[in-house]
Amino acid sequence: MNRTTVLAVAAVLLVAAAPLGAAVQPAMADDTSSVSGSATASASGSAAAMTNHSTNESTNNSSAMAPGERLAGVFGVQQAELQGSVEQRAFGVRIAAAASANAKAAVVANQSAELDQRLAALEERKQRVQAAYENGSISKGAYQARMAALAAQTQTLTELANTTEQTARGLPEDVLREHGVNVSAIAQLQQQAKNLTGPEVAAIAHTIAGPTIGAPGNVTRGPPAGVPAGNVTVGNGTGANATVSEQRARQAINQAEAQIAQADHQVSRATSVVTAETGEAATALDQARSNLSAAKTTLADARTALENGNIETALTLAQQAQANATVAEEHARSAIELSGSVSVTVGTETTTTSSTTAPTTTDTSLV
Repeated sequence: MNRTTVLAVAAVLLVAAAPLGAAVQPAMADDTSSVSGSATASASGSAAAMTNHSTNESTNNSSAMAPGERLAGVFGVQQAELQGSVEQRAFGVRIAAAASANAKAAVVANQSAELDQRLAALEERKQRVQAAYENGSISKGAYQARMAALAAQTQTLTELANTTEQTARGLPEDVLREHGVNVSAIAQLQQQAKNLTGPEVAAIAHTIAGPTIGAPGNVTRGPPAGVPAGNVTVGNGTGANATVSEQRARQAINQAEAQIAQADHQVSRATSVVTAETGEAATALDQARSNLSAAKTTLADARTALENGNIETALTLAQQAQANATVAEEHARSAIELSGSVSVTVGTETTTTSSTTAPTTTDTSLV
């Protein structure tokens, strides 16, 4: 096993072992070397040459990344996949809890509007990352890490849009019209999301995170089969199963509380350095505040669900709250970076300095 493979495996194991709410601060290194795939391709045998060129090109993409950059890419992909799974589950719970077609259509309408906003944000983020790479603000490895995370986010958005579309198709057309739901528009949104990441971005993502990027795995969608909506439990809801499930839900709530506190701290930092009311930094800060607000609201819903005995619903909502808080923290860090300052975390202490006072800056945002 070569050095690059060892680093990749080590990165995956490190991320898997870390607590869900832990903040990862990847060290970004300058991209100072590249390996030409064509230089090692054999001149004889066209098929062999093409194979060697493809292999070396993949190796070139891999070797261009420092260990910290690769870790950032792997973490960004895993975070996007986790959030996608949680959102799929939460959407299923909300649909199951809706007692009528009218209520379900309202859930679909809200989900569709949110997906549309997220797609616009991803398009803007892609343009920002490409511009930063082209003007030399970030290294090639940092560019690849961010693009891998963006590809995973786009894939999970596409999957959630597909679930939303299928749910909408099962509702009466007059009810959908009443709530302003356009099934064709949801299908078009899926296609736009697919077009956002082309072959180049997909290749980068697969190099960093493997061929199953964005795959939801064996995540169960919606409430378990046969369980009445609004009273979702794990197992039979009694005895040891209920006790274990309740412990998991309480643990998830505690983790969400910790992540929200951490995100709240970063948003406060960003608020202190972002002075402009418009621009990319202001937009990132607004997104951070929005995600943080959603995290707090969802956490309150999780507590209520647990008090009412809806253990599985409480667990799902707590996980969603944690995911929202994580995204809020990312946007806050991006806001700090875009404002011309650098947020550096050492242990539990975070300091913010102006990038104009230091010869180099440390890029801590994942996407």
